[in-house]
Amino acid sequence: MEKMNEPKSSIEKGTHLAFMTSLFMKGIYSSSEVITGVLIALTPQATIISYVNFLTTLETSSESSSLFLPILLLITKEISISSQSFVSLYLIIHGSTKLLLITGLVRGQRWAYLTTFIIFPLFIMYELYRFSWSHSPWLLAATTLNVLIIILTMTEYHFSKRHSTIT
Repeated sequence: MEKMNEPKSSIEKGTHLAFMTSLFMKGIYSSSEVITGVLIALTPQATIISYVNFLTTLETSSESSSLFLPILLLITKEISISSQSFVSLYLIIHGSTKLLLITGLVRGQRWAYLTTFIIFPLFIMYELYRFSWSHSPWLLAATTLNVLIIILTMTEYHFSKRHSTIT
C-alpha cells in the first residue's frame, strides 16, 4: 500500500502536519479507550468499587473537596455486570473503529476518508448528546478534536485528490 505523498505548497505542508498530528493525538486517545475497555472487561466489579472507595477516601483526607469522586462512587455501586459489559464493549468498539480509520487515513486509503466523513459526524452527534447532560470538559475536548479531524480530513482529501495520492 502506497503512503501519501508529501504535500506541495507550504499551506498544504502545514495542513498535512496538522492532519497527521491530530491523527496521532486521536490514535493515542483511541488506544487508551481500547485498553480501558479491556481492563474494565477483565476487572471484577468488586475491585472497581474498592478502587473508587480508595480514591474517595484519599479525596476526603485531603484539604480539597471534589464532587466528582462521591458521585463516581454512587454510580460505581449502581453499575451492574451487564452495564460493565456494555461500557467495556462500547470502549473497545469505539476505540478500535477509530484506530482502523486512522490507520487507513495515514496510509491514504480512499475508503478511510469516505468512512470518516460518515462515522466521525455520528460520533460527534452522540458526544454532543452526552455533553448536553454531562457538561464534561473532556468530552467537549474530544468532540472538538473530532470536528478538527473532519475539517483536516476534508482538506487533506481535497489536496490528495488533486495530487492523485489517494489509493
